[in-house]
Amino acid sequence: MPAPKSSPATQPTDTASADPALIQARAELDAAMERMRDSLKKNPDYVAAVNDKQAAGAQVAALRAKGEDSPDQIMPLAQRGLEAGQQIAQIERAAIAKDPDVVSAKAHLAAAIAAHNAAQGGAAAQAAPAIPGAAASAK
Repeated sequence: MPAPKSSPATQPTDTASADPALIQARAELDAAMERMRDSLKKNPDYVAAVNDKQAAGAQVAALRAKGEDSPDQIMPLAQRGLEAGQQIAQIERAAIAKDPDVVSAKAHLAAAIAAHNAAQGGAAAQAAPAIPGAAASAK
C-alpha cells in the first residue's frame, strides 16, 4: 500500500530519527496499520480482490512463459489486475479512515512531528547568531 501523502509541515526534520517521541508515535502507527491489515484478511471483498489480482498476474506470467503474450491476450488480464488493485486500494483507504486506532495513531504522529519540527525550528533560531541589519535588508 502506498504511503499517505503529506505536506512538508508534517514531515520531520533530519534529526527525527533520534527523537524518542517520533519513534514511539511511528511504532504506534505501524502497529495499528498492521492490525488493520490483518483485519482486512477477514473481509471477503478484500480477499476476493487480492485473489483476483494474483490470479490475473499468474495468468499473464503463464502466457508469457508459453510465448503467447500477444496484446489481445494480455490486455484483458492486465486490466482485470489493475481493477482489482484499485479495489484493494479503495478498501484499504476506507479501512484506514474508519479504524479508530489508525486515526488516533496518525494524529499522534502528526502531533509528534509538529512538536519535533517546532523544537528544531526554535533551537535553530536560538543557535543562529544575530546578523546586524539582516531584518532591515530583508524588507
